[in-house]
Amino acid sequence: ATGVRHGPTELQPFRIMFDEIRRLGQTMAPATLLPVLIAQTHALKLLATTAKQPTRTRALLLASRFAEYTGWMAQEAGDDHGALWWTDRAVELAAAGGDQELAAYALVRRGLVAMYRDDARETIAVARRAQSARSSARIRGLASLREAQGQALAGGYDKCCSALDRAAALLAEASVVDDGLPVLGTTTINDPVVMVTGWCMHDLGRPRRALELLERELAAVPDYAHR
Repeated sequence: ATGVRHGPTELQPFRIMFDEIRRLGQTMAPATLLPVLIAQTHALKLLATTAKQPTRTRALLLASRFAEYTGWMAQEAGDDHGALWWTDRAVELAAAGGDQELAAYALVRRGLVAMYRDDARETIAVARRAQSARSSARIRGLASLREAQGQALAGGYDKCCSALDRAAALLAEASVVDDGLPVLGTTTINDPVVMVTGWCMHDLGRPRRALELLERELAAVPDYAHR
């Protein structure tokens, strides 16, 4: 039997657990969650080695989401090397499950690591690679947002605005597909384009406009989403 949302019955507890851990990630220290995330990733990998289809594929795909979030929490904990390592493992697990989408999203994540290092050139480069990959409009839209942040770091106002416009168009075009897997990217920001535009305006030396946009968007963030 299968669940409508969570896939094969034996995977439903893992899927529910992912949502709970991700919610905990909004309030708890990221290092606290890493052992739990790593354990669930390995458990799903082991399950996939003995499971029959379609459980095997779904286990690999869910393991990829756990690995991707592990990388996210590693970065939040200050471990960029660990973040990239786990992101690479996520791509491998997703590919084994027949999903190439995560490979493009991994470039968006790499762009974030580069951005926090104030490396505008690398941020732009990997974001453009993600945009040229075969992926959904949503992933390409998120990649365009990352490029905009890189362009802002580099002081390129016009190029930043162009990337923001492209992101807005792509994300407006993106259709939400409920395949039972966790959504890649933020789930607590109401309008990522507005939030990133505010971020970019700050980096471009336009604090008044940045404050206006960020205040508006932060007011819509759920109370539990402290991070």
